Amino acid sequence: MMPTLTMARSNAICLSCGTASSGDGERCTGCGARLVSLGDDTRPGADRSAFAIAWFAASLVAYSLALAVVIVGLPFVIRTYDPQGLAGILIGLAIWFVGGIVVGSATRDRRYLEPTAAAALTAAAIIPYIAFISDVRALSPASYVAGGFLGVLAAFMGAFAGDRLAPQVRS
Repeated sequence: MMPTLTMARSNAICLSCGTASSGDGERCTGCGARLVSLGDDTRPGADRSAFAIAWFAASLVAYSLALAVVIVGLPFVIRTYDPQGLAGILIGLAIWFVGGIVVGSATRDRRYLEPTAAAALTAAAIIPYIAFISDVRALSPASYVAGGFLGVLAAFMGAFAGDRLAPQVRS
């Protein structure tokens, strides 16, 4: 939970929209998010600009497990399920987007790079696998490359959307 400030906020800035605010309001006049004094931080010793290995690892594990189950494992259990070609890419896009939303809403530090980097690594592994298993609904190599880039973009957009949804969930 973000600490509330009881002092006058002559130098408060909104971390959500960047609007500078004067006065002693607890919420931003622009977007309604909680205000934090410029000298304050939500965690002691936190560096918001640093790459967080923990969030990257969490994203990488979540993406890897979800893709392994849905793309690789599920066809062995359900014989009629065949995620090849465009279907496999779209399933991957959904996993990367939802995973980005989860990471973006779980952290307060605007973590966009961590789930995006994890999506790039998992896309580099799963997109060639989807191309390999595609026989009937095979796509061109450029389509698979574009699908991988779209997966990375989906993770970034999901993290951004999750970050925007987070103040509403936590309030």
